[in-house]
Amino acid sequence: MAGTLYNGTYNAGITLSTNVQNPVTFEGKLYVSGGTGLANGTGILGEASYNWTIDSEGTIIAAGSVGYGIDLAAGGSIDETGFVAGYTGGIVVAGAPATAVNDGTVAAGIIGQGSYASQSRLFSAKYPAGIYLAAAGGAVTNHGLVEGNFNGVVLEAAGSVDNSGNISGTASYGVVLNAGGTLTNESGARIDAGFAAVTGATVLVNDGTMTAASGYAAVLAAGGSLANAAGALITGGVLAAGGQIGNSGTIDGNVAVRLDGTAAAPESFINASGGTIGGGTDGVLASGAAGEATVANDGVISAGTGISLQAGGSATNAGTIDAAAVGVLIVGGSGVFANTGTIAASGSAAGVGVSFADGGLITNAAGALIAGAAAGAALAGAAATISNAGTIFSSSGDGVSLGAGGSIANSGTILSNGGPGALLAAGGTVANSGTMLGTTAGLALQGSAVAIVGNAGTINGRIGIDASGETGGAIVTNGGSIVGSGGTAVQLGSGNDILLVGAGAVFDGRVDGGGGTNLLELTAGNPGSLYGLGSSFTNFGYVGVAPGASWLIGASAGSSADTVFAGAGSTVDFVGSGQLNFVAGSGPATIASGYGGGATTNVLVFGGSGALSFANGNGASTVIGGSGPTYVAGGNGRVTAFGGAAGGLLSGGLQGNNVLVAGNGPTTIFGGNSGDLLVANGAGGDVLVAGFGNQTLLGSSSTGNDVYYAGGGSNVIVAGTGNDIVVGGGGADLIYAGATGNTAIFAGSASNTIVGGAGNDYIQAGTGFSSVFAGSGADVFGFVNGQSGATNIINGFNPATDLIALSGYGAGEAAAALQGAYAGGGGTILTLPDKTQIILVGVSNLGASSVVST
Repeated sequence: MAGTLYNGTYNAGITLSTNVQNPVTFEGKLYVSGGTGLANGTGILGEASYNWTIDSEGTIIAAGSVGYGIDLAAGGSIDETGFVAGYTGGIVVAGAPATAVNDGTVAAGIIGQGSYASQSRLFSAKYPAGIYLAAAGGAVTNHGLVEGNFNGVVLEAAGSVDNSGNISGTASYGVVLNAGGTLTNESGARIDAGFAAVTGATVLVNDGTMTAASGYAAVLAAGGSLANAAGALITGGVLAAGGQIGNSGTIDGNVAVRLDGTAAAPESFINASGGTIGGGTDGVLASGAAGEATVANDGVISAGTGISLQAGGSATNAGTIDAAAVGVLIVGGSGVFANTGTIAASGSAAGVGVSFADGGLITNAAGALIAGAAAGAALAGAAATISNAGTIFSSSGDGVSLGAGGSIANSGTILSNGGPGALLAAGGTVANSGTMLGTTAGLALQGSAVAIVGNAGTINGRIGIDASGETGGAIVTNGGSIVGSGGTAVQLGSGNDILLVGAGAVFDGRVDGGGGTNLLELTAGNPGSLYGLGSSFTNFGYVGVAPGASWLIGASAGSSADTVFAGAGSTVDFVGSGQLNFVAGSGPATIASGYGGGATTNVLVFGGSGALSFANGNGASTVIGGSGPTYVAGGNGRVTAFGGAAGGLLSGGLQGNNVLVAGNGPTTIFGGNSGDLLVANGAGGDVLVAGFGNQTLLGSSSTGNDVYYAGGGSNVIVAGTGNDIVVGGGGADLIYAGATGNTAIFAGSASNTIVGGAGNDYIQAGTGFSSVFAGSGADVFGFVNGQSGATNIINGFNPATDLIALSGYGAGEAAAALQGAYAGGGGTILTLPDKTQIILVGVSNLGASSVVST
């Protein structure tokens, strides 16, 4: 073909100036020293008149002080299969884009023919370079060796480099793409440099090896992308000012990967499964714009700090991070981190698995591990959130610590061998359905902000929950298990605290409410039980039972009185021998004392606006009804009960000496045993029924109409001022009619004493002896045929106003009894056909009008 063939031996430079010389084939040997041939000591010079094509198969050595092996002034293409070396440049092309393909050796910085070595003299960032494409850029393909004692390959304009051989920049860069471009380093290829193997590329694909003696092996100064393939190696690290980096091979360096992006050029790094990052101080370090860094690890990162985000950002780990100091560190802004792999920071006593300095979110999935010597996860600076379904562990410090509030949601395991499982240093929220285990405490609460804890799992430590340093008040809900191996399950602080206890809650150890005004609330759900109120549970001024809840509460002897507040529809059973106060709420409440034969004493119950039901056991209880109805069962003990405004039912205990007082509403009262006092009250409608033994029944001073039933003992019954009914029983009763109302009195079967009042009373004889003192009203004394038969003495009978009413007797029998009446000895005696005797004391003029038949 046309062109020029050079195949001789040349001691002077060759100048290409006419187009007839193009293309050029060089197969010879050329050695140019300074001052020989071309003034600059260049081997082959292609002038700017033409775009040159050169096939170089020989040996070209340009040893001049500023000499190039091949210098093309107006672009072109070079196919190099031989040896080209220049003191300051092996192949240099300017003026127009160029293509350089090397299958041989291209070198810059040589001394002596056939040898080249680095020199101590330093040049600009461009010189000396094995291959240098000046302002117009182009493409470089290397299958051989390109070496410069300063730079290997330099492209001033955008271009591309494809390397399947070796490129070396001994003192500075292996490949420089000053205006960006693409670099592909093929499998088995190498790029080595003193400072950086590659700089300036915007697209970098590495399947081979890239190394740097100092600095970073790969530098994406203007951002871009880097893909480091499986089996590939980058030694010296990667620096990127934005862009995306993906690694499936190995990247090593003091800082293996550094991301310096901006808000306009955010950066991301993905370490794929099988990828390895090895760092001295840092595996991945992001120090660019706030929140712009994103890091994902599916492989292995091993460094002093595995991942360090200096301006906030986000990271994920599905692989392994092995760190001497910190596994994942996010400072300078809020962070987000999700872990499904393994993180261990145990290389020093201060090691932390994950550390945030400005709050954020940590998610640790089921099966994942975060471990650190001093802390598993430590979040400070701002409120933070941890969601853990895996394991978070510390060998000597806090399993998890929140220094500025936030929340912990744990369904996995959080544990520490030297401190608390979890620490909230400034309040916050904990929701635990897993396990929190610590040496000093399962969970520690501190600070002046409110701390809220919900436990459905297990919290275990020397103190289960230690809130002794919490001054802002804690709200703790337990439906799981809280264990204090040192004897204290829960220790609350000096604030006003609330402990909410679920039906399935377990407390292994004491529960101390601490200082402040504290509430123990028993929540609704399945029936629950709580024992040791006043001994195991102390320093709770108020005990609440939630609406609809059903609880068995055990109090302890000698304890100070606790007050129990009941919600609507609640049911409470007291056992033990302690002191308890009970206050019902706005809805119906049911309370029992001494269930199963227990001997709870000093129970004080206050009714609310709802219905109150109280069942006493063997002890002594006091019940004060509220505005709702009140229902009291006395049990085997003793009861003092005051009915509510809406009435109800009160019954005394079998121990006797009960005091049962009706409320303002209609109330039914049943006495218990001897010594009881039953009192009607309010607007009337009360029913008082004496129990066993001798009891006292008192009527109301209001105008209500009440009913009184005597029992089998000797009772004292005083009717009220309304129109009352009194029914005698089987004992020797003393019955007083009301002071002003009209009282109906029915004597019983034993000897009774009956005293009338100022009203118009009706007094009916019973089957026993009766001594009756008539009142000042117009009274009626009734006798029923066959139901009397006893002697009845009536004092104060006034024939002018009072009547004797005979029921069930024939008209003739009544007249016969009157006719046969005996008057004398200070009175009148009538004997009825059923042998009933009526003695009217002080009456001598009994007329027919005073005896009537009904």
